[in-house]
Amino acid sequence: MLQHEIIRRGLYINKITDLIKNVLKHCGICAIHKLNKYIKPKNVQILSKYPLERVQADLTYFHKKIELYELKEKYLLNFVDHFSKFTKSYFNRK
Repeated sequence: MLQHEIIRRGLYINKITDLIKNVLKHCGICAIHKLNKYIKPKNVQILSKYPLERVQADLTYFHKKIELYELKEKYLLNFVDHFSKFTKSYFNRK
């Protein structure tokens, strides 16, 4: 009943979404204030002055697919020194 009342009173606008998209697409004020969807991240460089000042560690879990390679270890622990770029990895079963 409510839809019929809206149409009868002339409050219904056919294809209103297309009308709104068209207005927003060609509106100068809307174009100026439109938010940029992509914000480029700042390029942050990690600097170390001496060895072992900054060390990154990652723990990786291997899923069941690792059985194809006949490895019994489930975890890989990896260390990286940012100064020398030296890496060391350890496998662990538990």
